[in-house]
Amino acid sequence: MPEGWRVVALAEITERPNQVDPRRAPLVQFKYVDVSSVSNETLTIVGWEEIKGAQAPSRARKLIEKDDIIFATVRPGLKRIAMVPDHLDGEICSTGFCVIRCVREKADPTYVYFAVTSPEFVESVATHQRGSSYPAVTDRQVVTKQIPFPPLVEQRRIARVLSTIQRAIEAQEKVIAAAHELKRSLMKHLFTYGPVPITETSRVPLKETEIGPMPEHWQAVELGEACQVDWGNTSLTKAIYKPIGFPAFSATGQDGFLDFHEHEGEAIVLSAIGARCGKCFLATGKWTAIKNTIVMKPVGAMDIVFLYRFLDDAKRWPKSGTGQPFIALGNARRIKIPYPPVSEQRQIGDTLRAAGARIEAEEKRKAALQALFKTMLHHLMTAKIRVRDL
Repeated sequence: MPEGWRVVALAEITERPNQVDPRRAPLVQFKYVDVSSVSNETLTIVGWEEIKGAQAPSRARKLIEKDDIIFATVRPGLKRIAMVPDHLDGEICSTGFCVIRCVREKADPTYVYFAVTSPEFVESVATHQRGSSYPAVTDRQVVTKQIPFPPLVEQRRIARVLSTIQRAIEAQEKVIAAAHELKRSLMKHLFTYGPVPITETSRVPLKETEIGPMPEHWQAVELGEACQVDWGNTSLTKAIYKPIGFPAFSATGQDGFLDFHEHEGEAIVLSAIGARCGKCFLATGKWTAIKNTIVMKPVGAMDIVFLYRFLDDAKRWPKSGTGQPFIALGNARRIKIPYPPVSEQRQIGDTLRAAGARIEAEEKRKAALQALFKTMLHHLMTAKIRVRDL
């Protein structure tokens, strides 16, 4: 440790939160934060108009304050950790959280938050979990864990650096969400009016079809008329996957490799059974599709991206089964698809390629920021990088 740094247990720099029994305050309205409501470090709430009688939680709950850190003690390895925002100040949370409340004269809450979200801290806590269905740790096992502890002024500087990167990641997520929304709107426009500007949609005569409105000069045909539609290789399973080789597609997507290939060129692979039933994947180059997939290869002139973007919608596919949904081959061949002139298919395909490339570029920027955050978190918490002069 650098001079002035220490290693301390959380218990040395925190204080225990108060508890409240909502059943004894039946006319008080509380917002209630439960374990399941923390996902990706974002807090949501479950609330009642009045907490009383059977509506009240069965036991006393912990009062939470702004800038408390709540650390899920049930399945701690899932890293459900968050800082309490302003609007939840004075509310209550589940006993499935350890509430870490910093003594402000000793510790900066944001610094401590980043320290306890580090992989090293989370993994250290998770080694104590016990139980099978819902493995858990105790509050004591959390607060007795140690973190690196620089002087308060340096804590604040470290927190400022990491918060800046985190805000950049959040801003990038909003850019990606907006790009996806734009793409969805673009697809709706293109599959309804064709490749025409929005200002000219009133000039496009439409007709109603079983797959929705489309330009009058387009056709609606069965998929089996436009594509060769067959099962993937039903004799192949993931058990024969190799560490490297040609891409292999299963019902979950491109998730492995084989030392041989059965297809070459562009096609669409459909997940035909299970949780991702109805999801499509674009295959290019040399590849293989294994059990529980359906392969669709255009037999004539057709833009593959145009077809892929239309088919990659689980609602379009007729499914059978209840516990384990599946798509029958005959039903897949009979679904209707739009079939515009090839020139329009290519215009639509090119537009959607550009939209996809924009999203891919934004996703790469987000991944770069996440990698930067991970690196900086490690280097700042181990003092490999110092921020004394900020």
